[in-house]
Amino acid sequence: MSETDLLRTFYESFSHGDWEATLELCDPMVEVRLPPNVVSQISPRGRESVEKYLRGWLETWDEYHPIPEHFIDASDGEHVVVFVRVHARGKGSRFAMDEEVADVFAVRDGRISELRLYMEREKALALVGS
Repeated sequence: MSETDLLRTFYESFSHGDWEATLELCDPMVEVRLPPNVVSQISPRGRESVEKYLRGWLETWDEYHPIPEHFIDASDGEHVVVFVRVHARGKGSRFAMDEEVADVFAVRDGRISELRLYMEREKALALVGS
C-alpha cells in the first residue's frame, strides 16, 4: 500500500470511528505531537493512548468530517503533509466549522509512526522544509 493510500485509509476509518482499522495502520508506539500551545496535555504515545486521545477529540463534536485534499511528500524524505478540509459542529451547539488545516505524518515500515496537527498549513510546510 502506498503512503497516500495508507493515509486515505486512515482518514476513512477514523471518520467512521473504526478504531481497530485506524490503529492497525499505526506503529505500536505511534505518537500524536500536539501543537506547542497545548501545554495542558502530554502528547499521546502508543496505540492505546492515541486511541483514547482521538476518541476524546471526536466526543467533543456532534459532527466531525476531515477530508484529505492534497498529499505532499516532504522534502525531508520522512514526512507526508496532508492538507485537510474539516467540516465540524461543536457538541450541543450551533457552532459550525469549515477550516483548512494540515496534518503531518511520519510513515515508517508501512505504518504511521507520528502525527502532528496544524491549524495553519504554512506552519506544517515549514516544519518539513517543503
